[in-house]
Amino acid sequence: SHLFYYGFEAFFSWPWFLWGKIRGKIFLFDRYFYDYLATSIHRQLPLELFFTISKFIPHPNLTFIIYARPEIIYQRKKEWPIEEIQKQLSAFQSPKLLKLSNCFLIDNEKPLEINLEKIEEKILSSLRFNNG
Repeated sequence: SHLFYYGFEAFFSWPWFLWGKIRGKIFLFDRYFYDYLATSIHRQLPLELFFTISKFIPHPNLTFIIYARPEIIYQRKKEWPIEEIQKQLSAFQSPKLLKLSNCFLIDNEKPLEINLEKIEEKILSSLRFNNG
């Protein structure tokens, strides 16, 4: 199942990430265990299972969730109906998920420069906090 794939991947890779963090490494991902919330599969399994598994895996220092209106996303991802896109957007903005990790919403409809500044500010602030 999707849940166990992401869960086991995160659980078994955490020693490598911990070692990297100790050595001052920065890791960037475009996907993470949280993707499980946005898939149709999660509607077949209890969400509490997701939150239970998430207690045993490392959480990112920062999570950026890029969003736009469902119609905008549909223009690029026509394999999903607009209703499914809306469900996924809602899942990623869930208060429970936002509490799991240091999540920041990035509005894809804003100018790129504004979003880059916001992301840079959050990363630099996190680096200062973690190193100082």
